Amino acid sequence: MKNFDFRLETVLKVRKQEEAVKRKELMEQELLLHNLQKRAELLQEESLAIESDLREQQQGKGSAQNLASHLAYLHSLQEQIILSQDDLMRQKNVTEGKRRMVAEAQKKKKMIENLKEKQYLQWKQEIEQKETEELDEIATLRHTRKNGE
Repeated sequence: MKNFDFRLETVLKVRKQEEAVKRKELMEQELLLHNLQKRAELLQEESLAIESDLREQQQGKGSAQNLASHLAYLHSLQEQIILSQDDLMRQKNVTEGKRRMVAEAQKKKKMIENLKEKQYLQWKQEIEQKETEELDEIATLRHTRKNGE
């Protein structure tokens, strides 16, 4: 008997490769997102530390020049935080887009896999039916030979 031959096997392989590529792209974007989140957290922590230093200096424990320097640095940090938040939002959108692309690739692959499964079951049923017919024919021939003798 012949083996099951799925004519769209190459299409299925391409769909699997496409899904793998999309998954890899998503992982890269998620890594970028994670790094941006860490950067934003570090900037926020640094800002809090500088604010704490400023409060201490305002209570008379530091020079005016040092106070001005800390204020300038705090202002720079706040600008970096704003830019970091913008980058983070853009990266979240990119990552979500990649996530949708992976879902779409999975859907396309699953559609071909379901078709393959359906055709395989149909092929298997046809093979079993042919086998049953052959066995019935053999049994009929044996019965006819026994009764004919």
